[in-house]
Amino acid sequence: AWQGKMRALRKTMTDVKQKLGSDIETLTTKLVESEAKREKAEKRLEEATEDLVNRLREATEKAEKRELETNLMLKSILES
Repeated sequence: AWQGKMRALRKTMTDVKQKLGSDIETLTTKLVESEAKREKAEKRLEEATEDLVNRLREATEKAEKRELETNLMLKSILES
């Protein structure tokens, strides 16, 4: 009778090991996918930041150029 119980116990242990293996595999897959999504989001953020910096630089350069042009016009008006 106890041999039947031992067999049942071994079967249960095997089932548990398989389930744990499957759970670990699933969690590992989810972790890898999550890491890939995080890296992709990080890259998008980096690109957006770079784009924003470039736009700010361009806007600043345009504003400085306009200011210079305005100053030159004012100077020429005042001198005439």
